[in-house]
Amino acid sequence: QKGLSSAVPLSTSFFIKDSLKHYDIQITARMTPEFKLSSLPLRLILKDPLENTYCDTLKLGVRQVAGNPEIKKTGLWTDYRWRYREDVSFNRRGKWLFTFKHIHTKDIKGIKEIGVTLRER
Repeated sequence: QKGLSSAVPLSTSFFIKDSLKHYDIQITARMTPEFKLSSLPLRLILKDPLENTYCDTLKLGVRQVAGNPEIKKTGLWTDYRWRYREDVSFNRRGKWLFTFKHIHTKDIKGIKEIGVTLRER
């Protein structure tokens, strides 16, 4: 895939074993110089183990402000890591699905990967 297409969402899932644990949620992206926007416009769709759906509209800036996002240039691409939510718990055990769709009128070039990292507190 050459970029992020509105027709092809990107998804990842996590299995939550303990609903009492707390996590920090980070969004990661790997982009090439083809990415020309000042922010990454996304819709995050989160499904819990009972198929309840939660949506969040995001505009992730690609210029560093107060240490967010973390930016690391690694040759052909640049890796970004944004703090999305801190000290959250998931109210149900089971599989949680994170799906990203872009909210731009055209496909966005230069995005090679988008992901989510959960860090246990």
